[in-house]
Order: sequence, then C-alpha cells, then structure tokens
Amino acid sequence: MEVIYEIFKEDTLMKRFLVIIAVLGLAACGGDGPPIGSSSSASTTSEGVDSNNTIGDAQSIQAGSEISGSVGPNDVFDYYEFSAQQGAIVRINLVGESGNDIDLYLYLEGQQVDSSQSNGNIETIIYTMLVSGTLQIGVKHYSGIVSDYSLTVDVD
Repeated sequence: MEVIYEIFKEDTLMKRFLVIIAVLGLAACGGDGPPIGSSSSASTTSEGVDSNNTIGDAQSIQAGSEISGSVGPNDVFDYYEFSAQQGAIVRINLVGESGNDIDLYLYLEGQQVDSSQSNGNIETIIYTMLVSGTLQIGVKHYSGIVSDYSLTVDVD
C-alpha cells in the first residue's frame, strides 16, 4: 500500500487519469455534479477541497483583485463576493487552462443577474450596477480535467 501511495503522490498524470475515470463513472450513472449553490460532498481530490463552494460561503475579495483558484470534477464551484455602488461598471474576466470549459456567473444579493458560458476556457462579464449591493461571482467547472484559473475583477 505504501508503494501505491508514493506513486500517486508524485505522479500528476496518474492523478489526472484517476479524475477522468471518476468523471466517466459519474457520467455513466447520469450525474453531472451539484446544482449551482449546492455543496459537493467529495472528499480529498487532486484539485483540493476549499471552503467557498456555495454562495453562502463566498470568499470576500476587493475590487481590483486578481484571484487564483482551481475547479474540477470534484470541486465544481468556487464563489467570491464584493460590494459595488449604483452606477458602477463591473468587469470580470476568467481565464482557465486550455482544453477545459469553465463558466462564469454573476449574482446580486444571491440572485443571478448575468453569466458567460462560452465553449472554452475564457469568460467575461461586463455589468452595470443598477442599485448598490453585494455581488457574488460563481466559477463553475463545466468539462475537462482540473483547471487552474485566474479571475480578475475591476470596478469603475
């Protein structure tokens, strides 16, 4: 057992292979992961388990921030939140690893107001605040293996 652990601990390709096998098994069972805002019940995964998997657990960020994170088949959602004033223009850019499909969602006080769901690893939202409030950003793994991403948030 110790030898197997050492192989998996160091072999990233093997970890990715196991994630693909797990995804195929989930797809064969008809599952596609939790709905937006629900928590994944996955245990330890190659992309890690973080604490911002629901809107209620969104990580606080500042406008002008660049955030790094990762999502994948076992860590489907990451959420962030910040405040913006009425009339502000909010620009959100999400760039994931090539070959993966990640999506971007924007919520105002928990209600979805915009999304970017193109077929690929780059998503952008530009949103004008009609009222002051707290915005939540949802980053969702849609397909592919684990994807590291960079999220930038600017408010003018």
